[in-house]
Amino acid sequence: MEKLNSYISKKVISLDSGSLIGFVLDMVFDESLSLLQGFVIVDDESEKTFFLPLKKVRAVSEDAMIIGGANELEFFGNEKTFNPVGKEVIDKTGLSLGKVTEIELQGSKIKKIVTNKCEFLQRYVQAVGNEYIIFGNKKQKKSAPSFKSQLPSSALPIVSIDNSKNKNQIQERPYRILANQNKLIGRVMTADLFGQNNEIIARKNDEINQKIINRAKFHNKLSLLIFFSK
Repeated sequence: MEKLNSYISKKVISLDSGSLIGFVLDMVFDESLSLLQGFVIVDDESEKTFFLPLKKVRAVSEDAMIIGGANELEFFGNEKTFNPVGKEVIDKTGLSLGKVTEIELQGSKIKKIVTNKCEFLQRYVQAVGNEYIIFGNKKQKKSAPSFKSQLPSSALPIVSIDNSKNKNQIQERPYRILANQNKLIGRVMTADLFGQNNEIIARKNDEINQKIINRAKFHNKLSLLIFFSK
């Protein structure tokens, strides 16, 4: 996956003339923050800005972005770019999940939003405003009942936290549920799990046993134990 910051300041070169057209100043997204639409290009000499549609980009490398020619650029005035970097992410309870620092892309699709506190998949972007992004489940169209639809309505996704920066794990209610706790025994941890006072409950790659389950229950972390195991 490509990262937003890897595009900023990249040279834009014309395939027709072999000349430097400008540099990538910004990126333009759709209002729902689901697709990358193109780039804002600045002419280094005139300092004028132009819009380059994503479909016009011929190739991108670590060194430069290649386009057909300068005639593929469109005038760009004061239009909004909907760039989310710097916006604060808030969940439906009012809890701050940090400010956006990075976007991860797969082609034109936004796959992941990264903040200074956590990271989450794009499908959990419920709304995007001028200053805030709302984290939560999107409203689904009515359809025939499924197994997931019969789960408790309180079931929400987990927000994964980078423990190297912040060991406090922001917890919504778990999306994955195991009815029988004994089924946890023998599963393997996929991440470190910490208790209420940041004491270790289980480390990544530990095999879960009854002792670990008891520690997780004592610290009210059983739902995270389920989520961070396979």
